Amino acid sequence: MGIKDRLRNLFDKGPVENDESQQEEAELAAEKAQFLALASEISDEVMDELSSESVEPITPPKPILVSEYDVGDVEIDQLNVEEETLSSHSEVNVVNHESLDDIVEHLANAEIIGDLPEEVTF
Repeated sequence: MGIKDRLRNLFDKGPVENDESQQEEAELAAEKAQFLALASEISDEVMDELSSESVEPITPPKPILVSEYDVGDVEIDQLNVEEETLSSHSEVNVVNHESLDDIVEHLANAEIIGDLPEEVTF
């Protein structure tokens, strides 16, 4: 609410708007007071925690049980096992045909379904 509104309210004699604005101001003031009280409470708790001399000891981590299958020490030679024959997996499941006679046309007897009953040639 600005200065204009206050001057207008002095010269205006309509108490209806004045009552509503006073109620809104009272609600805002109550919310602001509640917020400030909560902020003050939180800051007091934080300052008490920071200024306290009691220090909680840091507990060491619990030991982890090592699996029975873990050997632990490994020599470098055991890790560098090279295969005698390096295998290439790039040609897996490749079929080589020596002649075109062996290749069977799978779609030779397929029925043509659609608008054109015959094969189209250009």
